[in-house]
Amino acid sequence: MGDAVPPPAPAFPLGLQAVAFWSDRVPDWPTSRQLLRSGSAPTEGEPLRPPPPQMLQGAERRRASPAVALGLELARLALAEAGVDAQAVEAVFTSSHGDVMVTDEICRTLAQDPALLSPLRFHHSVHNAVAGYWSIATGNTRATTALAGHEHSFAGGLLEAALRVRQLGTPVLLVSLDLCPPPLMQALAPARQALGAALVLGPAGTGRQQLTLAVSPASAATPVPLPAWLDGSYQPDLARFLCALARLDDNDPDGIATPFSAPGRTPPGAELRMSLGGQLDLAVALDG
Repeated sequence: MGDAVPPPAPAFPLGLQAVAFWSDRVPDWPTSRQLLRSGSAPTEGEPLRPPPPQMLQGAERRRASPAVALGLELARLALAEAGVDAQAVEAVFTSSHGDVMVTDEICRTLAQDPALLSPLRFHHSVHNAVAGYWSIATGNTRATTALAGHEHSFAGGLLEAALRVRQLGTPVLLVSLDLCPPPLMQALAPARQALGAALVLGPAGTGRQQLTLAVSPASAATPVPLPAWLDGSYQPDLARFLCALARLDDNDPDGIATPFSAPGRTPPGAELRMSLGGQLDLAVALDG
């Protein structure tokens, strides 16, 4: 008898209902989408600061760390576009390193004068700080998850959100972000750019685009090159996903293997592979 054929990996069809985007080079998804479709680059300038979190009021807004501010504002924008009630949606937050600026500040204080360590700064340093502020700002008491998977954080979060959608049959919010670390932390978190996005994912047939996710054995394929202005973050899989999504088009024969730094389109059904770490990939098929 021949070798047994392994069963096909289970597929998770999803609808993509909304996208919100921010980087320290480009402030929103429409601008980013236009640049990615044309192969253009944003103009040079000082890095942008994360937008203020409109979900928070008064003192809470002033105390919010950069990661909290960015995560909450991305969530608000995506939910508003999808028309989804913030109090009625489960959420998944992913980040490779959390708020590296706060971590750096705490480490410096511990090294120089531990007595000056602020309980508030420690409060912001925990990995679920964004998720906690999300619950406070929205009054949402539904399940919220905070994940970290090194450079595979977005892929892990996308899989977690897909499983939630499959279980619940309702929309799920996914927020993924990483900030640019200070110089002393570059050896641990080599990144030159801050990047974040929020997706509202729902059951198949909902939303503007359709995704199909499947877990498969790891591939040795070379990742598709990114444009230079998106190639410095600690979220390369998130950047590639957004590039492919921005270029999704029914009318252009160019495939997903086209370098994202050149003009082109993503044909329906094109597959993007993201490592889950170790021996597994997450394969994402995109359709219009």
